[in-house]
Amino acid sequence: GNREALLHNKTGLLVKSRNPHMLAEAVIYLAKDPHKRQKLIDAGKERVNKLFDIKNTVRQIEEVYERIAVKCQRYQ
Repeated sequence: GNREALLHNKTGLLVKSRNPHMLAEAVIYLAKDPHKRQKLIDAGKERVNKLFDIKNTVRQIEEVYERIAVKCQRYQ
């Protein structure tokens, strides 16, 4: 999974890797609780839209290039 996108019990459920029993328990838990499932879905969508919004991503990349440009100017 994507650790940036998922917050345990807020935007999804984290389970230990290679633990099929724990994964099965999480799936059953969500299957039995549609309210909790929808709450995680909604929070997950909101978090992904916020973190990975294209405008945000472009702005962050521009900031990196601006910092690099400033550092390069110091050495000229």
